[in-house]
This record gives sequence, C-alpha cells and structure tokens, in this order.
Amino acid sequence: MVARLESIDLNLLVALNALLEERHVTNAGARLHIGQSAMSGVLRRLRGYFGDELLVRVGNELQLTPFAESLMPAARAAYDAAAVLFAAGVEFDPQDSERVFSVALSDYSLTRIGPQLIQRIDADAPNVRISFESLPTTFVRDPDGALMQYDLMVLPVEYLPAYASSSMPLFDDDFVVVLSRHSPFADRDELTVKDLKRSPQLLAALGPRNQLRPLAGLDAHRTLGDIDPHVSVSSYLGMSHLIRGSRYWALMPRSLAGITCTSDDFVIKEAPFPSERFTEHAFWHPSRERDAGLAWLRGLLEQVAAAQ
Repeated sequence: MVARLESIDLNLLVALNALLEERHVTNAGARLHIGQSAMSGVLRRLRGYFGDELLVRVGNELQLTPFAESLMPAARAAYDAAAVLFAAGVEFDPQDSERVFSVALSDYSLTRIGPQLIQRIDADAPNVRISFESLPTTFVRDPDGALMQYDLMVLPVEYLPAYASSSMPLFDDDFVVVLSRHSPFADRDELTVKDLKRSPQLLAALGPRNQLRPLAGLDAHRTLGDIDPHVSVSSYLGMSHLIRGSRYWALMPRSLAGITCTSDDFVIKEAPFPSERFTEHAFWHPSRERDAGLAWLRGLLEQVAAAQ
C-alpha cells in the first residue's frame, strides 16, 4: 500500500533522515537548527505515524530500532531525490552560498586534485565547504545508488562506463612496479611476469575479500591473471609503509610512486607488460545535470584538470 503524499507533512522526511543519521535527538535538532523540545515533538509525530519507537535508550545511549534501521536506505534515497528535485534550476551564488559538497574518491585522486581544488574554493566561495570521503564499496553492485549519495565520485572511467556521459576527465596516469630494496628482484634490469608471480603482491582494492576490485588498472591486473594478492588495502598512500623492508611488490600510479617512494628503501621499475594508461573521471548522477551548484563545482574541477 502506498501512502497518499497529500496527507503527509513532507517536512517529516527531513527530520526523519536527520534522526536516523544522527541517532540523537539533540544532534538532529542542531543539524536542522531547531531546539531539543521541538525535535522531541517531531520524533513523537514520527513514532505515531510509523507505530514504532524508532529511537530507544540502551544504557547511556540511544539506538535505532530494527524497524528504524530498515528505513534508512529508503529515507536517504527519498531525501537525496528531493534535494535533487528542488536544486534543479536554482541559481547558485558562490560568494553567498554555504552549501556543503561531498566528493567520494581514493586517497590517490585526493593527492592529485584536492590541494588545487580547495584553494580555488577558498578564493571563489569562502563559505562553501567540501567533504572528501572514501569511495563506497557499494559502487560495484549499485552504481546508481552510490552516485546519489555524493555530488561527485572520482573513478577510472572504465569502472562506470554506463555513466560516461555524466562525467568529465580529470587526469591520466600509468603504472609502475614498486619493490622494496630488499626484494630478491630489486637488482634486476628488467622484471618479468614470472618474477612477479614468485613474490607476494600488495593490492590497493575495494570490496570484500572474495570480490576485490582494484582501485585502478583493470587491464594490468587482468594481464597478471591468476595472481592472488597476499595483502589488500583500501588505500594507496599506506602502500609504501607496507612495502618498505618486505618482499612485497605493488602496482602503483607512476605519479604517486614518484611522491611516496623516493627514498633508497624502494626500487621503482617498469611493468613487464605494455604500460596501461588510465583516466580518472569525475562522475555525477544524471539527475543532477541541472544542479547549478554542482555545475559550478565541475567548472572548478575543469580548471584544476587543465592545470594537471
């Protein structure tokens, strides 16, 4: 049975989403700029509507009920859809806006575009804020839902080919092999695929252990075939610390290796297969095409990309 929207105060959607995410009446009220008493009244209305407590006290803290937990995906999706709807066509003035943009990306991409982007935002829009967040593992199985969670997601273009028309290229790179100075292959003039298969691999990837998805370099990892990484991490920046002094090797973007693996502890070598170039794109959900604020942010990113 579908509820008739005409009989529902849609302001409750905003309050419900805040309560589910904050899991705290006072914090949810602060987020919506209303007092605790008023927020408690909203919670009573929501409890009456759903016939569930939603938030219950357990010891010294409030916890969501199982029913409230089940509401979270739908509440977030409805909130995001409403935000997209009412943002369409609305004028955006960067000098006056206090909007908070969310961008999901790898730490590698953050090192490439983050510093320049925040400098431009600070210069053009002093009250605008930006939240850089880790890439969600859900983008593999639910790219549409993942794109709805953020204003932008930065990924290699081959990861979301169906959304290429709602994206823009930012920068490209290729891969090198990074070894510890202690690796038995560190002194080789050239590496072979056989060499790599005889040493443990460190892989930057997302997802559960049996469904690892490399953060970049799909073709390179296909070339390596049946290699099963001994260690996987959801970060590029931590890889150098794990490689140092070990037998591990890793494929790493050339530009990042040139920043994080420059000491005598490391050896950087060309990969023993055709060098694969990859292009990182900024993706947005197609429904946000007319979002004026997002168009402004994309314009800044375009300037940052042009300077790469």
